[in-house]
Amino acid sequence: MIPTFPIQAHTDEIQNAINQGKDQNLILVNTTRKMAKNSVKNLKNKRTLTSAELMSLEFDTLHFDDGWENFLQNPAINMKIGISGNPKNGKTAGACQLAAYLTNFGKVLYNFADQGYNKNTLDLWALAGLDKNKNAEASDFQTLEALDAECASGKFQFIFIDLINGYIDRTKIKPHEFEDRFLKKYPNISFILIFEVTKQGSFKGDQKWMHIVDAIIEVKDYLMQSRGRYGSGYHIVWEEQFKKINPKKYAELVPAEQTKSPSVLYL
Repeated sequence: MIPTFPIQAHTDEIQNAINQGKDQNLILVNTTRKMAKNSVKNLKNKRTLTSAELMSLEFDTLHFDDGWENFLQNPAINMKIGISGNPKNGKTAGACQLAAYLTNFGKVLYNFADQGYNKNTLDLWALAGLDKNKNAEASDFQTLEALDAECASGKFQFIFIDLINGYIDRTKIKPHEFEDRFLKKYPNISFILIFEVTKQGSFKGDQKWMHIVDAIIEVKDYLMQSRGRYGSGYHIVWEEQFKKINPKKYAELVPAEQTKSPSVLYL
């Protein structure tokens, strides 16, 4: 992973951490987090910036690889993502796969606010490779107070909320209220919000929720397609079924020589 701005001043700190056997990806992420935070902090009280001040602001990004660069291109380390799709199309399975990849950059909390803990939850967790991952934790809480407490703990760099609609229905929280209470209050956390959709496939609820995220991911037929501030891209959740349902689209995206993924997926 390559930081987006110079880190020479931190080379001793990084080398010492590497010598102690710490993961290099996490070391670089934490270092660039500190640098970006300090850079923004110096100007955070200014509402108007000169052109030079604006261009001096430094923010760090995540450099995806292993195929994930086809999905999101250099997303911010504190990205805000909205995922939506009909039931039984691979929405939660795909989100768990993304969560597993993000553990390379920091600790992940996956809040199963809708389905809670059941056999399907365990199957999804294991299938994504999260069952033996020390950088991933799961929760089933359903209150804003519990969510706030986990954010305030400072343990997690990425928080998935599946489904956010449960919080909306129970608390009537509005997009701007969620933005103030969580997104702005915890600017160093990436929030990935999973949304319910109508039978027609449209986002269920206030459309303003789609304006507080950086990118929107739509899931259909086991294909996740992204658009927004990090370009446009795709991730195949279940290759065999995607190929069966939409062979034309599959042929466009997948080279003929690519190895097939496992034929079983728990949705």
